[in-house]
Amino acid sequence: MKYNVGAWVKDARLNAGLSQEKLAFSLEVGGKATVSAWEKNKNSPPFEIMVKISDICSYPLPYIEPKTSSASPILEIKPKNGFIQFKLLDVKAAAGAGAINSDFPEPIQLIEVSEAWARKYIGGNYSSISIITAYGDSMEPTFESGDLLFIDGTVNFYSTEGIYVFASPIGLSVKRLQHSIDGSLRVISDNKNYPVDILSGDEIDSIKICGKVIAVLRLDRI
Repeated sequence: MKYNVGAWVKDARLNAGLSQEKLAFSLEVGGKATVSAWEKNKNSPPFEIMVKISDICSYPLPYIEPKTSSASPILEIKPKNGFIQFKLLDVKAAAGAGAINSDFPEPIQLIEVSEAWARKYIGGNYSSISIITAYGDSMEPTFESGDLLFIDGTVNFYSTEGIYVFASPIGLSVKRLQHSIDGSLRVISDNKNYPVDILSGDEIDSIKICGKVIAVLRLDRI
């Protein structure tokens, strides 16, 4: 699926209140004409430039967070007593090779879980939590393809060892990340049939952390 990168660049720039010229200056690229060409889809910025745009404009990459819209594709209904609702996004994170998602994924379903379960596994801050779907088998037995992953979208950097959702040039992935003493980053599949990838230097900068997995649920357990 092809991304409308031009629309994303323009939305990010406008979100930050920047002119094309100011964005180009911040990115240290050719100038206004370069940004204009991106927005018109005459050419596309490299992934590392997209990461810089995301950071400069405080705007999500087109992988994980939904675009704000006054219209919602799902019907907002009040949860049952003793339950809490979370939005399931139209996103798949690959526990394997990266998955390609729509430009600005939208909520497609409301998932209700008991307040007791939410308090136990998520804590008390629910506003930053969204749900995405796992795809692939590389994180078994921790979770399986089709499981629901509760993601804390406020985590956009590596803090401690854990399972993170991150964007890279191949798409959106969900893996266990672990820093090594030598400064490299280990990208680990819990399924031991998959090798451990080791990133260092510019390779680490080539990924963009989009959130951290804080809970896992299967629909048949709700």
